[in-house]
Amino acid sequence: MHALKALSDRELVSRLKSLVEKEKSLTLEIVSHLVEVAHRGLHLAKGYGSLYEYCRGELCYTDASAWRRARAAQAILRCPEAWERLVQGRVTLCALGRVHAFIAPPVLEEICGKSKAEVEWIAARYDAKGISPDRMRPVMVPKPVGSVQSGAGDEGLRGEVTSSSQEKLPPLPSEVRLRGQSNLRRLRGEVNVSSEGTPPPLRSEVTSSGQDDPGKRKSLDT
Repeated sequence: MHALKALSDRELVSRLKSLVEKEKSLTLEIVSHLVEVAHRGLHLAKGYGSLYEYCRGELCYTDASAWRRARAAQAILRCPEAWERLVQGRVTLCALGRVHAFIAPPVLEEICGKSKAEVEWIAARYDAKGISPDRMRPVMVPKPVGSVQSGAGDEGLRGEVTSSSQEKLPPLPSEVRLRGQSNLRRLRGEVNVSSEGTPPPLRSEVTSSGQDDPGKRKSLDT
């Protein structure tokens, strides 16, 4: 650190850029070695369950650094064309790591030159399926037997139950059925007084009070 203080601004920036280029070259060398380690299964022989655990335990990388390098190496194993794109700088370790589970030549071409947010959007389309698009195949679903009409078109495809399979309900008792019909006619205003019988007579107190006081009865009528 103290030796850097003696450098001029131009020398400092020049040395920094040179180190960055060396770092990139060294990172590519490390990834290529990890690809070969994974190919030979040397991390398994060491007792590590995954290449990521090997990078963490044996190489002492941090979580993020181990994840990027291990996943990129696995992506290159599954899709060798990814190595050339990585050397060219068209893809990053992070991008390869994001799509390593379903990488294929079409996916690789999609993520070339894309930002991290764009790679996330592309990867989200395949996350639910977990397979590469060139391996997708249509699946024929057989019709259910016994509950679908044969040759029923769209209804048969939806699996709608035919009327023959529905259980028949027992008939209602006659008095319940007649009472329901009577209530329905009353709601429609089709029932007259004669069909329902005469209304009950008024109580004697009400009739007598009405006869004794015609004025009161008149006020009630108005």
